[in-house]
This record gives sequence, C-alpha cells and structure tokens, in this order.
Amino acid sequence: SRLIGAEPYIAVNTVSTGASVAAQWVEYCNGTEDTYWANCRREDGHEHPFNVRYWAIGNEPYWMHSPQEYAQRYRRWVHAMYNVDPTITVVAGGLEPGSHIDEPWNLDGKWAECFLESTRAASGFFSAPWHLNPEDRKICYSFHPYFDCPTALCSIDQYYAALKELRTRLPSSIEKSVKLLNETRSTFPAPKLCFDEYGLIFDGIRMDGNMTQPAPFWSALWLAEFFHICFEHAGNIAIATHPGVINMEHELLLVEDQKVITTPSYHLFKLFRHHGGADRVECVVECTPICDSLKQT
Repeated sequence: SRLIGAEPYIAVNTVSTGASVAAQWVEYCNGTEDTYWANCRREDGHEHPFNVRYWAIGNEPYWMHSPQEYAQRYRRWVHAMYNVDPTITVVAGGLEPGSHIDEPWNLDGKWAECFLESTRAASGFFSAPWHLNPEDRKICYSFHPYFDCPTALCSIDQYYAALKELRTRLPSSIEKSVKLLNETRSTFPAPKLCFDEYGLIFDGIRMDGNMTQPAPFWSALWLAEFFHICFEHAGNIAIATHPGVINMEHELLLVEDQKVITTPSYHLFKLFRHHGGADRVECVVECTPICDSLKQT
C-alpha cells in the first residue's frame, strides 16, 4: 500500500482468535524491541517496523456479537493492543443509528445505542491506564453508510432521488452518531467518526463471489457529494477509506482478463486527492446584492 502513497489499515479478528493474537499482530507490524514477533518480522526479511497506524477491532461486529458482548471484547482487545503500541489509532465497529438488519442482535435498531451505553462511549474506550493520556489517544467510531439503487441505468428521477437520500440521510446519521458519542463519553475526548466502508450499491449484485458493480459517470457524481458532506463535517470525521479499489462498488479500476480500465471514480479520486488531510476553512462573503446595486444606480 505504501508504494501508492496509502496507509495500511488492519481489522483484527474478534470471533475465532483472542486479544493476545491481536496484540501479536501489532507487535509483528510495529515492534522495535528484541521480542518474539518483532524478530519473526525481521526473519521474514523486514528489519524495520511497518508502523501500521490504523487498527479496527473487528468489522461489522453487529453480525456476530450482541452490543454487550462486543463492548467486552473491544475493551480486552484494545487494552492488549495498546500495551504493545500506545500510539496506534483504534477503530471501534459501530452501526448507523436506526439501522435495521435481519439479525437477532439488532431487530430493534438499537445496536449502536446499546454498544455505546455498554462501553460508556469514550470513557469505556479509555478504560485502562495506558501509556498515553486520554487526550493523546486516537480512537474512532465506525459505521458503514451504504445506499441502495435499483439500477445503474437509472432515470433522471431516480438519479435525483439517490442524491436526495444521500444529502438527507448521511448528515442526519453523522449528527445522530456524534450526539450519541457526546451523551455517553463523560469528560473524555470525543472519538472521531470513521467511514471504512461506504457507497452506492446497485440491486442484483450479490455481496459474495464476483461483486463487481457498475461504474456509471453519475455514481461518481454521487460519490463527490458524499465527499462534500464529509468536508462539511470535517471536525467530526477522521477517516473515510474506499472499500473497493478494484471490481467493487465505486471501483477505481475495472480488471478483466488482461484489460485494466480506469473508471469515473478513479478520476474523481484524482481530483479530490489533494484535499486529504487538509483543513476546512469557513468562507463568508458580505456584499450588497448586485441587483440592489443596479437599482441604486
């Protein structure tokens, strides 16, 4: 990933392995001392640490854990990982407020609320005396804002409806999530939001096997609006990573046999890449409307 100027982002397993295994992954990737897993990395031909900064505690945990169980696992996993490298950025898996999924853990649409209450949001995220003060720790809270669309060859009305849903739902979900975090974080710093998956999903494409989605020009315009909404809430959003670089939703490259095609999303990312990591500046223009000026003259 570093060859293309990207940072690696690793999600550790919360189902079939334990917290100690997650800590061993951090040690393998980032360890600098004479320890077992750091030496394994050296033996594998990598003398210097990879310095992986971003670590998710599982992925979409609401499919596998009740909110209370995930809260317990989160605390154990992050404690073990921080004890190896307290400088990493940790991402807690969450759910868009009010989302209803066909899973027994979230039939009431309250999984996110229950998880944050169980962990006491940031106060539970910072539940042990690690090496860094709370204000210096980097914690994010993730949810995946996916939007459905009936077809890539949509009508103009469907196109406007997709943009309207994005413009209405995403800011509302951001504001609701920030409110939930603020209500339960006590005096601890507010975690930032992380969108480590997002996008427009067209009907009829299974999310297993070949998940190649269409890449029409208008879906890149939809994605540009998604970026602009993130810019509008830059103070609350730390990460917005693209989930499907090749042959997935909003893919940058379509690859088939020996052919590689750059998509509209590729060119959109090229336009927006210089905005990453920048500061948002609020601009206000005060002047006399030109029509009034003309009337006065």
